[in-house]
Amino acid sequence: MDLLLDKRNYQKIELIKYLSKQYEFISIDELCELLDLSKVAMRRLLDSLEEDLYELFNHTVKIDTNESSQYYLVIDSQYYKSANVINMLTLHFLKQSLSY
Repeated sequence: MDLLLDKRNYQKIELIKYLSKQYEFISIDELCELLDLSKVAMRRLLDSLEEDLYELFNHTVKIDTNESSQYYLVIDSQYYKSANVINMLTLHFLKQSLSY
């Protein structure tokens, strides 16, 4: 499946997987290290991921941030669990890649 996704969407999936396993805010430095990205590139990736989450889930799934540039995945719905979010996002990206 990884072969079907472009690099950016693959990074988004890896990022959402990592965030879904965390129970506290994660620093941007830790996220940058995870995907070997600069802070600017990570912020762009996070912004793009947030747009995708909004498109798919409206405001029920989002990435929360605090004043210290730390991030946390918020799933504000009884209907979605982290595995559902990851699977739905992966399917969304696969559909996008197949349409090209």
